[in-house]
Amino acid sequence: MVVSAGNSGSSCSSVSAPPAIFQGAFTVGATNSTDEIASFSSRGPAIAYATLSKPDVSAPGVRSKWNKAAP
Repeated sequence: MVVSAGNSGSSCSSVSAPPAIFQGAFTVGATNSTDEIASFSSRGPAIAYATLSKPDVSAPGVRSKWNKAAP
C-alpha cells in the first residue's frame, strides 16, 4: 500500500505513525518548490524499526500544480 510518510517535521525518526512505519508500506515524503525535503515532511528511519529507511520516495508537495485547489 502507498501511504504518506507523515507531517511530523524535520527531525530524524519522525516517521512514527501507522501505516507508514510498517515494512510493507511504500511511504511518500514531500519536497518543496526547490526539490528539497519539505520542512513538515517526516523523515526516517521508521521509529518502530530503527534500520527501516523511510520514506521510500519523495515527491512535490509544496506549491506544486498537483496540490492546488480546483477552481
